[in-house]
Order: sequence, then structure tokens, then C-alpha cells
Amino acid sequence: MNTTSRTLAGAALFVLLAGCSAPPVAVESPVATPTVPAVSPSESPSPTPTPTPSPTVSEPDWTPPDPDRWGLVLDTDFDGSSMPDLWDYRLTGSYGAGGRWCASPIEDNVAFGDGVARLKLSEASEKQAAKVSAEAKRKQTNAGDKPVGCPEGVFGNAMISTQDQFSVDTGLVAARVKFPVEQGAHAGVWLQSGAQQEIDIIETYGWGQGLTNVVHVRGKKNPPEGRDSWVVPEVVADRAWWDAWHTVEVEWTHSKITFRLDGEVTRELKQKTGPADYFVVISLLSSDWETSRLTTPKARNGSGVDADQLEPAEIPFGMEVDWVRVWVRS
Repeated sequence: MNTTSRTLAGAALFVLLAGCSAPPVAVESPVATPTVPAVSPSESPSPTPTPTPSPTVSEPDWTPPDPDRWGLVLDTDFDGSSMPDLWDYRLTGSYGAGGRWCASPIEDNVAFGDGVARLKLSEASEKQAAKVSAEAKRKQTNAGDKPVGCPEGVFGNAMISTQDQFSVDTGLVAARVKFPVEQGAHAGVWLQSGAQQEIDIIETYGWGQGLTNVVHVRGKKNPPEGRDSWVVPEVVADRAWWDAWHTVEVEWTHSKITFRLDGEVTRELKQKTGPADYFVVISLLSSDWETSRLTTPKARNGSGVDADQLEPAEIPFGMEVDWVRVWVRS
């Protein structure tokens, strides 16, 4: 796992290849003909197996912001075995979030170790599932929806944040993350505020669906729902992308928001926003409208993925976060 100093250096590694002198000229000498032992007809020499190399996925380079222009104000490496300073669990045990009546973040689904934070999706017990499904029917009836309960099941999610402990108005946020390949839930790194403004730095929906960069301001989404929400489909269509670590980033002012993935701009929005107390959120959430994809994954039109390649999710599964950092302009 990257150390803080190595990550903050952030510069691409340059491998200096030492010059090699020409090999010495070999001098031939008489070689005796080897004696080969006879092999009986019943014996057959076994060929030496050729080892199959394991596939490797190279991590894209990422360069941290210029320290002359940016001051580091939050530096979380998740190196310990417990919740780090300025972070806490969020919305634990709440099945009332819009669109998630059948799922809730739970503390047991967040773990720290080996230098990373792990957030996972799990299935609820039969007793808990029956209770939550009955409550979901009541909520659906009150909302004028068909009272179906939780036909896909009830799930434990994961969410941590810096709410009430750290916030920033404008700046730059980056995180190094490995996202789940499975569909049926969405992994996110995002900024929430009490000013009806939200910046979704990234939300990933699994291989075959893709990822989005969006902003919510006073109930309006930019870009709106639809094909324009998705970014770099040709990149994430590669199955190997989901096995690698990636650095996600957003830089924003009150008039412009720039999203980057592994140092490359994926979206730039001219968006007016007011002063806000943005706090950082990391989450793995399963909304009711997407949980059917846990068992029946789908290839989104424009994803570049063949639906025949997709497989049902094996629960539990999750995401990993190596570090999160926030800078403000000097």
C-alpha cells in the first residue's frame, strides 16, 4: 500500500535503465555427445509445464496539486484499525432514505486494516428482512406506490463521512479508491452540504453500467438524468479497469466544477453555487431501483459491454479506500 510520503510526491516514476556493455564473445570448445538413457515403450517423458503469468493491472499516474497554490487541510490515510480522526459512521440503521427503504448503512459493514477502509454490502438476516419489508410496504402505500415491500431482499450498506467534524466551501478533493465490479449498488465519493448542494465526485454502478460525475443544486441535477450523466464509457468497459486502484478528484469554485479521473478531466461544468459547508462522504449504497441487478446484471446502452459477459453478484462485496485528501487555495 502506498505510504503518505510516496503518494504526496505523486510524480510519475522514471526508471533509469543502466547502459549494458556488449556480452563477451563465447569461445567454442569440443562438447562430448551426451548419452541418452533408453526409454521403454511404456514410459513417456512428461513435458515441463509452462507457468501461466498472472494478469497485471498497472495503476495510472496521478500528480498532487501544486503546493505553492494549494494548502493541504485534510489528510486521511486509513492506516489504523479504527475510525480515523474527523470521520464517523453516517445514517446508521436508517431505512428512511429516499429510494432506499430496503437498505441501510450499518457499522459492521465498515472495517479498517492493512492501510485501507473497506465498505461492503451484505444481506440482512431473515428476521430483519421481514421487519424492514413490512415497514417498506407501509411507506410505499403512504407514498402512493404499489406496496411491494422488498422483493429483491434487504441489505446492509456502508457510509462514513466528516459531517460535523470537517467541512470546506471551495477547494480540491482527491481519493484513491478501488471500486466494486458488481452491479446492484453504487460506490461513491461525494460532498454533501446543508445548503442544498451536493457534488458527486464519482458514483460507480459496476461493470456494464459505468460511472457518473454529477452536481445537485437546490433539487436540480446537472447534467440531468440520461446518457449525458455517464463519463468515459470506453475506459470502464475494460474489465481490468475494475481490478485497479484509481484516483478520483474534483476541483470547484462558486462558478466552475472540474472532475478528474487518474489525472484526466472527465467533466467540466459551469455551475453557480453559493457558500456551503461541504463535508466528505464515502459510501456503498444499494437503492431499491437497482438491487434487481444483483441477480440479473444488465449492460447499459452505450456501456460498450456485452451482457453475456456479466455475472450475478456474490454477496458480500465491497470497495476499498486508501486515502482521502482535501486542499484549499493558498
